[in-house]
Amino acid sequence: MKKVQKKGFYEVFSKRSLICFFIIICLFSLTGARIFEIAVDEKYLTAQKTQSFHREDVERIRGTVYDCNMTPITNNKRTLYAAIPPTPDAAVSVGEYLSDGQLDKARESLEQRKVAVCKPDREIDNQNIATTIVYSTEYNGFLFEHLVGYVGADGHGKCGIEEAYDDILYTGEYAGASYPVSGTGNALLGEKPEFYNDLKKTESGVVLTVDMNIQKTVAEASKGLKKGAVIIADVKTGKIRALLSKPSFSPGDLQSVVNAENSPLINRALTPFSVGSVFKPCIAASAIDNNLSDIIYNCKGRSLIDGRYFSCHKKEGHALVNLKTALAFSCNSYFYNLGKVLGAEKIRKSALLCNFGSSFKICKNITVDGGNLTLATHLKTDSQIANFSIGQGDIMISPVGMLTLYTAIAGDGTYYIPSVVEATVSGDKTKIYDYGKKTRAMSEKAARIIREDLREVVVSGTAEQANSEKVKICGKTATAQTGQYGKDGTEITNNWFCGFFPYENPRYVGVVMSEGKSEISPALIFKGIAEKMSEMRQGG
Repeated sequence: MKKVQKKGFYEVFSKRSLICFFIIICLFSLTGARIFEIAVDEKYLTAQKTQSFHREDVERIRGTVYDCNMTPITNNKRTLYAAIPPTPDAAVSVGEYLSDGQLDKARESLEQRKVAVCKPDREIDNQNIATTIVYSTEYNGFLFEHLVGYVGADGHGKCGIEEAYDDILYTGEYAGASYPVSGTGNALLGEKPEFYNDLKKTESGVVLTVDMNIQKTVAEASKGLKKGAVIIADVKTGKIRALLSKPSFSPGDLQSVVNAENSPLINRALTPFSVGSVFKPCIAASAIDNNLSDIIYNCKGRSLIDGRYFSCHKKEGHALVNLKTALAFSCNSYFYNLGKVLGAEKIRKSALLCNFGSSFKICKNITVDGGNLTLATHLKTDSQIANFSIGQGDIMISPVGMLTLYTAIAGDGTYYIPSVVEATVSGDKTKIYDYGKKTRAMSEKAARIIREDLREVVVSGTAEQANSEKVKICGKTATAQTGQYGKDGTEITNNWFCGFFPYENPRYVGVVMSEGKSEISPALIFKGIAEKMSEMRQGG
């Protein structure tokens, strides 16, 4: 007969079972010892009478930043917390709900007759164990670092929306567990712990105009963008639906980027850059509204102005061009001449109507840098006006600032100042953000003509990369000189695509700007965004 070998103790019980068994034995021993001590020592009786409550904070409570669909951007992480009293019943219950690390942590607290506050992997079925859900921000894969910003160690917002609306988002409170303790600091047996966690304060916050789905689309299409910005806004309202700045950073790891190359902490969407040819539609609007749009010019590749030659980007010239073809092929020579005929005063007036050169707020406490609109005193000569007419010289505009011109073209000649906040919510009170009144930048006629011209730019001109079979896109490219040079001696240029879609009834306007070379052109980035957004709309 085969002898059956008995299994050892450690083979019968798992590690988890052993830990729970050990906790129970310890608790029974401690309970018995405490009962004996209380029975024989008067000081413990006195301590019991002076019981108080112990509080253990687990997370700060802060208001939430939402997208326009009320999807949480911050407080996007949901964590279950449990408060386990030092009783044998509770100790046995939690074993299967905790990871090894959490179980070890609970064991340490329970052995010391303290309530164990831990993170179970699911709800615990025990009426003596308190649980709560705490919301915090998960920065892994965060899409809104430049717009929303981040919170400092003191719990206050340090930049972006978090700082601008800190008066609403900051509560100064924590979520945590509370339980009665004796005068010696031990948890009182038989008393259930409770959580303090004001979820109403978590629900209050700021509702942004951005759309999480559009932001994801922009981020995906812009993977090849090394340094620059992308903005998508609503033509009818100026509300920004997506705002991206590159390079990105993680708000949870700021130390690694404080002194990083390419300055990831700068929000390039709000920062002014040299603009180049994307400024030309502003000159075109001025020409149309001043009845000078019928000018025809013979481009020979260069123009003699004030005793020196100004080149067109096409060395052999474009031959005879009108306003439409000059925009389509970005003929510099045509705009040199058009600027001279218009004069500095008329050009500046059109630029000022687009708010160029002026700072403005996109919400409370967040201001877009006004950049620089060439002063009238710097436009005294024909050569100065020539540079200004093609968006060169000292003119600088931010990507968000450039939205106004293309919004006006996409619509009826008017625009709203771009905005990023829909409303603030505090308790039962909702305050709608006032994004101001419409401003007319050009006549309806000018908007209609330039809209048609910018369609031609994409169909057969310099922006053919943006041409799509899925959606009709209108827009303008630019390669703006900066006067700055890289390590290899080549000039750093700002490369732009500004446009809108769909052509038939424009709904979205956007700007893509690449600071220096990028793996993918701004026109292709814009095309990818427009195609994906059109698919999203068709899909419901």
